[in-house]
Amino acid sequence: MTIINYIWIGPPSSEIYSLEAKNHDVSGVIKMLNLLQKNKIQTTVYFWCLDEYEKFYSFVFKKYQFVKVKGIKNY
Repeated sequence: MTIINYIWIGPPSSEIYSLEAKNHDVSGVIKMLNLLQKNKIQTTVYFWCLDEYEKFYSFVFKKYQFVKVKGIKNY
């Protein structure tokens, strides 16, 4: 099984008011996750973020069972 680590340092882009920046923190990851699911590729994706946003990103990725959201300072 493949393990992919993705790191986002900063607030969720939904907190940034520029339309160009909206969802740039998760859009690439979601595209990758959809391709993995479509092609039935077994992997675990760790999405690392600041501890204070761990619940937010856990909600964003809740439909992807193979994504584990982790607060970076906890490790």
